[in-house]
Amino acid sequence: MFICIDESGDLGAYPPANSPYYVIAALVTDKQQSLQNIVKRFRKKQNLKKKNEKLPSEIKFSVLKTNQRVLLLDKIAECQCSIYSYVLQKNAGTECRNKEALDIYLDGMEELIRAIAYDYPEESEYIIYIDKGPASQLGFLLDDKLHAILNPNGTKTMVIKRLDSLNSEEIQEADLIAGAIHWEYREKYLHGDDNAGLYMKCIENVI
Repeated sequence: MFICIDESGDLGAYPPANSPYYVIAALVTDKQQSLQNIVKRFRKKQNLKKKNEKLPSEIKFSVLKTNQRVLLLDKIAECQCSIYSYVLQKNAGTECRNKEALDIYLDGMEELIRAIAYDYPEESEYIIYIDKGPASQLGFLLDDKLHAILNPNGTKTMVIKRLDSLNSEEIQEADLIAGAIHWEYREKYLHGDDNAGLYMKCIENVI
């Protein structure tokens, strides 16, 4: 089982931080190669269509146009995957003010991974890619928590990699998912935009 995780938003208290929501999203699949191919094929196709307008070196939700986001999200949803997410509304209480940022991240990761473990209890192997970000600062503390949830008896194979999203198509796709979910909450629930569901419609059947 392959799990790829990225986040959207920031861990600072709101206000004054820019984002009232913090999202951690996971792509879960047993077809890792299919995920890799989505971004590779998209990049090749887009660059061929517009030879004088190259895509950025890193595919991210924030840098893509609306039609590009929709295209990629549709392809991800077709890839026999499941999507899990943790969403924190930071302006709903004092949680972010009373906790260190990394503790919030760790709590979110725990909730996310517990949901995955509940749905996939029989897996014998977990390969987990995590965007460097906060994960790099937590070191073995995060690894130990993931092992405790997914491999409590020590009988399963687990590989945990912290990767720079620039060098990982899978992390870039997890960024797209996290970005789409973040957009939904920010635009729909914060600004009352009825059209905010555009991106969620692409992936709603695999959430």
